[in-house]
Order: sequence, then structure tokens, then C-alpha cells
Amino acid sequence: MSAETFWNDQQLAQQKIAELRDVKEVIEQAQSLETQKDDLQVLLELLQEEEDPSLQQECQTALKDFQQQVNAFELQQLLNGPY
Repeated sequence: MSAETFWNDQQLAQQKIAELRDVKEVIEQAQSLETQKDDLQVLLELLQEEEDPSLQQECQTALKDFQQQVNAFELQQLLNGPY
């Protein structure tokens, strides 16, 4: 985007900026899923150390939410792919 000729074709420049925005959004979503996965791992490790019913319920809920978000992310990527 810093090339001198980049802005000469406004339509192409806007298209590339939109593509970049879309890629950044996918990266942010993937990073969020990675953070959630790490948090879930910590919860599971705590549960292995201490069998706490409330912690077990929290883990089950977090795992279910995580699975739903991963499934939604995968579906979004499939539908946004080339046709």
C-alpha cells in the first residue's frame, strides 16, 4: 500500500484494502479461538488437580461454547472461500 502507484487505481486500492481488512478479521478470530483454547486447557488442568463439581460444570460449559465457536469459524471460512 505504500507503493507510489497503489492509489492510482482507486477501485483496485479499495478492493485490496477490503481484502486486507477481511484477512485481519480472520486472524483476530483465530487468535481469539487460540486464547480460548489456552484458557480451556488451564481449566482442564485445574480440574485434574482438584475434582470440584462447580469447576467441572464451568469446564463443560466452556468446552461447549468453544466447540460452537470453532464450528462457526470453520463454516464461515468454508462459505467465504473461492467458489
